[in-house]
Amino acid sequence: MTTTKYRVHIHIWYQAFCNPLDAANCGFKWDVDSWDIDRYEILETLFEATNLQDQATGKAAKMWDLINEVNPPKRTHTSLSVGDVVCVDGNVFRCEPTGWRVIGTETGWEVVG
Repeated sequence: MTTTKYRVHIHIWYQAFCNPLDAANCGFKWDVDSWDIDRYEILETLFEATNLQDQATGKAAKMWDLINEVNPPKRTHTSLSVGDVVCVDGNVFRCEPTGWRVIGTETGWEVVG
C-alpha cells in the first residue's frame, strides 16, 4: 500500500444524487494537506466521518470538519453508502457492501447502475 505524505485530492460522487456521466458537475472535491495514511485508510476515514458526522473522533472528526468546509450549502445527505464513488488522487473506488472496489481512474472508469 502507498502511504501519502503530500496533498491528497479527493472527489466524492453520491450515487443517489449524481449522474456519473456528468461527473464534472456532480458531487464535490477538495484537497487535504499532510495526511500520513494510505488510500484505503482515507476511504475508511471518509466513510466513518460521513456516517458518524459530529460523533466522529480522531482522524474521522478532522475529515468531517474538512468535508463541512466544502460541502454544498444545500446538501442535506452526506453519508457514504453502497454505490457511492470516491476518487483519491486519481484512483476511483466504489463503496461495496463490505469495503471498497477499485473501478478505474478519474479519467476513465466504469459506470455502474
